[in-house]
Amino acid sequence: MINNHKEETYKAIIFDMDGVIINSKQHVEAFWLEKLDEHGIHIPEEEREKRFHGRPARPTVNDLFAELDKSTREAIIEECAIHDASVETYPMIPGVDDFIKQSVDAGIRIGLVTSALPGKVNRMLDGLSVDDPFEVTVTANLIENGKPDPECYLLASK
Repeated sequence: MINNHKEETYKAIIFDMDGVIINSKQHVEAFWLEKLDEHGIHIPEEEREKRFHGRPARPTVNDLFAELDKSTREAIIEECAIHDASVETYPMIPGVDDFIKQSVDAGIRIGLVTSALPGKVNRMLDGLSVDDPFEVTVTANLIENGKPDPECYLLASK
């Protein structure tokens, strides 16, 4: 619950999406495992968290499929965008929808920073109980350097 005491004021909250607003872990891993299997590449289970999550598709593809030609890697990136946007709705992290609504009701400015593309963001928005609460949305296609580089957060803060 948002604390409305005057001594505790927030100018804005910047949310990440995957793992913070939506639970997309299984969906993301299923895609990468399918693509890896198609190309006969194995990634040990203990490496998957680091190599599959929290970064845009392009660096993920360039890491996982480095030995493939550029046109094949570009096709995988395109397939990833289609796959992410194909979900009807993503499961929400428990309590986050209420927290976002309370933040909006308290007049706190809300931003979204994600390594995903707009299609996946649109699917996430479909699952919220409030209309698009984000004053600013920074997606992977708007930046040069993906997380953990701070570029996306600096852009959202501006």
